[in-house]
Amino acid sequence: PPRLIHVGSKENSWAISICLSQVDIPCESVQEGYYTCLSHCWGRTRPFITTKANLEKNRQGIPWEALPKTFQDAVDITRSLGFQYVWIDSLCIVQDDADDWEKHCATMATIYRNASLVLAATASEDSQGGLFRRRSTKIQPHEDHHNRSSMPLLSRAWALQERLVSGAIVHFLDEEIIWECLEGYQCECGWSAEPNYYAPPLSWEDMVQAYTRRNLTFRKDLLPALSAIAERYEHSWDRWIKERPRDTYLAGLWRAELKLTMLWFTTESRKDADTDGTAPSWSWVSSPGMVVF
Repeated sequence: PPRLIHVGSKENSWAISICLSQVDIPCESVQEGYYTCLSHCWGRTRPFITTKANLEKNRQGIPWEALPKTFQDAVDITRSLGFQYVWIDSLCIVQDDADDWEKHCATMATIYRNASLVLAATASEDSQGGLFRRRSTKIQPHEDHHNRSSMPLLSRAWALQERLVSGAIVHFLDEEIIWECLEGYQCECGWSAEPNYYAPPLSWEDMVQAYTRRNLTFRKDLLPALSAIAERYEHSWDRWIKERPRDTYLAGLWRAELKLTMLWFTTESRKDADTDGTAPSWSWVSSPGMVVF
């Protein structure tokens, strides 16, 4: 990633700061898997962010008390696991710089794929919720691992691509922790499952239907929040597709399947369709609501 958050060390009294990967990080440290990532809900309360005005200040140092609880927990876990850096979107992307946002969006798949571990605040509705919960010391075996109401992060559109391009994720829930990786799932209660237990089915159409069921604050983010998944799909090395010829991506659809996938409709009226010209009328991106093929 162009920027990372240095979580500090004993030598610098655990001072936290934003680092430029090509300037501040030693060459021997710049390799795949030298950092963690945080996947989280922004929520209604805006988290602490980096802007043009405070970028240089954040490079000098970020006060611990300025970080919301979820960010603090992510820093603590990163330190405990022996990593020096963590990537958090609201801090590592300059939020009022359109060029910086587009640059990061284009490399989102690489950022999450190359992280050693993704820390998912799956049970938190916003950045103040934290990763850890007070809970009973004994975890009872159970089968209810489908309850999305207790997993706000899984209702967010942006979080879908963060999960599907990551190699290893730890989900922090109210009563337990779930490990997810390319080999499968393992829960503290003893439950386990094969890969793709929570992932969408095989076809692109099914994936779009699953994606459009999720919440997205800004409609302009419909394609950017899907871009990392499209990249994996195009290069045929994602989890759910074993072999696929190279294809051309066209505003949420694929050229080879265009005749079939243009037969879509949504749960919302076309009067609410996108009229600003950012999406072609033949693409599902131009209409709000859940897409059905």
